[in-house]
Amino acid sequence: MSKVSWTHAARRDLVDVLDFLVNQNEQAARNFIQILEQKESLYASSPALGSVYPELSGSLRSFVVKSYVLFYREESNGITIVRLIHAARDISALLEENSDIK
Repeated sequence: MSKVSWTHAARRDLVDVLDFLVNQNEQAARNFIQILEQKESLYASSPALGSVYPELSGSLRSFVVKSYVLFYREESNGITIVRLIHAARDISALLEENSDIK
């Protein structure tokens, strides 16, 4: 089975997203987690499926869950999720200040 790891920044992002969603609608938070787990498994098994972001980092890829973009790197045994960012935010600026992607 392929492994999914999360950087500290990505874990903080996930906690923030879930806090927000739970306060808005608990069912939406559960749905988000369900979709996230399905996509994590899919992309960990087939990392090349994700969109490439060579302008930010040659090895960085992404997939979408609802209104959020998950950025990850392919590893020998799965993926490492680097950040989880709302699609309306300035993604380039947030990723450039993240030391995990340099």
